[in-house]
Amino acid sequence: MTRASELTVERFVPAHFEALELQPSQAYVRAHTPREKLEELAAAGPAFTVRVGGRALICGGLAERGPDVGMLWSFVSRDTGRHFLRLHRVACRFIETVDRAQIFATCRSDFAEGRRWLELLGFDFHKPLGPYGPAGVPHDLYLRVRSCPA
Repeated sequence: MTRASELTVERFVPAHFEALELQPSQAYVRAHTPREKLEELAAAGPAFTVRVGGRALICGGLAERGPDVGMLWSFVSRDTGRHFLRLHRVACRFIETVDRAQIFATCRSDFAEGRRWLELLGFDFHKPLGPYGPAGVPHDLYLRVRSCPA
């Protein structure tokens, strides 16, 4: 039995996205994310779902773009606020385990909370993308460069 506040991490499958109550800033993506795309994300690299008390709060992962490059992706629930610190820790651990010299991420240009979270995760603004994706919503590109081991 799962306690109401217990956090669990499991492998991402498309049904997790389909059950997710997306945050308002991402609600538009549901119409532009067919099951085939979700299956690609699940297969393209490491991908996970974080649940609290059995309810999915975030689905995310890394789509590999080359031997040393990956693209971070995530779908976030509208109910993540009170669990943010724990979710942030999970995201940090995930990013630290990714063996890529460069990790890119995108964020809506007008979504201040998303941009701030990317900065907290160690990403820097790279460049504006303008209208992006099938919905044509303006996004910015962020980059996190792994430093060389000491």
